[in-house]
Amino acid sequence: MEEVKSGQKSYLNFSKLLPSQWGDHFLNISIADSDFDVLAREMEVLKPKLRKNIFTFSSRDKDAMKRCILSIHVLDSLGLAYIFEKEIVETLKHTFEKIDELMTDENDLDGVSESQFNQVLNIVVDQIIKAYQRLGETDVPKFTVNVAQKRHHTKLFQAKGHENVPAGLHHPHLCLPMEEVKSGQKSYLNFSKLLPSQWGDHFLNISIADSDFDVLAREMEVLKPKLRKNIFTFSSRDKDAMKRCILSIHVLDSLGLAYIFEKEIVETLKHTFEKIDELMTDENDLYTVSIMFRVFRIYGHNMLSDVFDRFKRNDGKFKESLIEDVQGMLSFYEAAHFRTTTYHILDEALSFTLDYLESLPTDSKAIPPRILKHIQNALYIPQHQNVKVLVAREYLSFYDQEEDNDETLLTLAKLNFKFLQLHYIQELKIITTWLRELDHTKNLPPGFRERTFECWFVGSMMYFEPQFSLGRIMSAKFFLLFTFLDDACDTYGSIPEVESVVNCLERWDPEYMENLHGHMKTAFKFVMSIYKEFEEILKSQGRSFALEKMIEEFKIVARTNLDLIKWARAGQIPNFDEYVEAGGDEVGSYSAIACSIMGLGEIGKKEDFEWLLSRPKSVRYLARKARLLDDITDFEEDMNKGYTANALNYYMKQHGVTKKEANDVYNHREGKLKDYLTALLVDPIHL
Repeated sequence: MEEVKSGQKSYLNFSKLLPSQWGDHFLNISIADSDFDVLAREMEVLKPKLRKNIFTFSSRDKDAMKRCILSIHVLDSLGLAYIFEKEIVETLKHTFEKIDELMTDENDLDGVSESQFNQVLNIVVDQIIKAYQRLGETDVPKFTVNVAQKRHHTKLFQAKGHENVPAGLHHPHLCLPMEEVKSGQKSYLNFSKLLPSQWGDHFLNISIADSDFDVLAREMEVLKPKLRKNIFTFSSRDKDAMKRCILSIHVLDSLGLAYIFEKEIVETLKHTFEKIDELMTDENDLYTVSIMFRVFRIYGHNMLSDVFDRFKRNDGKFKESLIEDVQGMLSFYEAAHFRTTTYHILDEALSFTLDYLESLPTDSKAIPPRILKHIQNALYIPQHQNVKVLVAREYLSFYDQEEDNDETLLTLAKLNFKFLQLHYIQELKIITTWLRELDHTKNLPPGFRERTFECWFVGSMMYFEPQFSLGRIMSAKFFLLFTFLDDACDTYGSIPEVESVVNCLERWDPEYMENLHGHMKTAFKFVMSIYKEFEEILKSQGRSFALEKMIEEFKIVARTNLDLIKWARAGQIPNFDEYVEAGGDEVGSYSAIACSIMGLGEIGKKEDFEWLLSRPKSVRYLARKARLLDDITDFEEDMNKGYTANALNYYMKQHGVTKKEANDVYNHREGKLKDYLTALLVDPIHL
């Protein structure tokens, strides 16, 4: 035990704890005995009146006994039961002896909706048991909850043929199938009316001509040769020139320009990485080392993390002088997010840089505002984990304010982003118009989500470059379909109906729609029509194999969705890990990756789909993470509508923790989707 002057050595790493927020808040409040006496006298005046009003009744008056029990509930809820404890115990003992008589013809809780089954099992029964225990009963009886589906959940089929028996009464002792509701199908969940997409027709009236693309493309072509020469022309013996080139590649990547110089970047990094030991000799600039580490790892070169050992003291701690280099610390923080489980120095680096960056005041006068903004963006989401096109938009604003920026590079970046915006708006016009003209999506009830822009944004997260415009359109249609089917099954489908649509998807026959009605039939037709579009596109590309893999992944999603609906409707509580594993399928993670491969065009090979179907660890991790983030975001909405299949809910049940504690385990950042879309599509780029 090493002794330290301030006390014993700590064997744990901990952050400095803040003092209690209450401080001396109550120390100066003066309380005298008379304060208690005054309140006690006022309470004594009221007790006899309440005692008489609540507990005085005839033992033959059933209604009076029931009113008394309801009043006891109120007393207990108000924290007053201890005052009338003797009367409560005696009254409940007496009334419980007449429980059968009291419950005769009492129909206040004769049934609940399907979405409330779980509440009966987990809340009502629990309250009854607690009431027994409060009365001192040790032998608590077992309870049986009878579940009877109502007639609108029931389907009967004729002996000959596969058609549902027509609605109506066909037998004097039999209630029959599927009540017809004028407004459409019955909803199996409680939900709030969803507002239409806030973007509406925002971009439909924007006119875009081919000449708009041509003008920007020509201006960009003029600048490319000059930048190619300035960045990638250097002597292989000039170490400083090689380092400057790598730093420039970082800027190109951050500005979203790397795809333009992809060939040059790949060749340059391959060549320079062969001389990595020579380049790193005597290099002690934190910013330079961190940027080079990030660039090499981004492009698949395993630069070892022990390169950061040079920034440590003899005692193994990072040098305190490093904090004098703000941009170096920020780059070191970003580099730490490329850590693996093999080397722990980057774990230490993350803790070291995070403590420093989070301690910086947001209104610091010593640090330029553009750098403070850059730091806040990185703390919110590190650049490596962020969406590339959002990084490009943020970095463009940052680079524009740099004193030593390259004017040619900056101009190309602005032209490129305008070029991207034209593509994005054109794509959204195509998708919005297509969706409006579909028969499948007309006159939908409020439980369906129309999220055209959000679905398109998912595609832009996969690939933002202009050459993948068709891939983004295909991805947006896929996610619109996925959302439609999810709403149809979760909100409007009974379990037999969802089973029917899953069976039809397993057959994958556009003509086979046995037992499908209403929204289930519409959803199936929607699936078939979109996949028919995919088939035509992929056939023209000579990539029909991609369609087979897409269908296979979609069937997996449908089957898993059915399992989750069964869990939710039955109030079943699976093991948390079991749910998250299955939920990775249902949330569409694997099918989303399949969709991204499909949208790559000729780059997406058959081997890529085989890799996906092998479910490597990295893919399974992404699926689990997507499930958790989705469920954390949707927790309140899911609980409000009675849909219990939610990771946060199952974690709370399994581990006996609160929502806040579960949230702390799976911490997340609040979404800023509207800000993102505005930055990409609305905010102007000033040349």
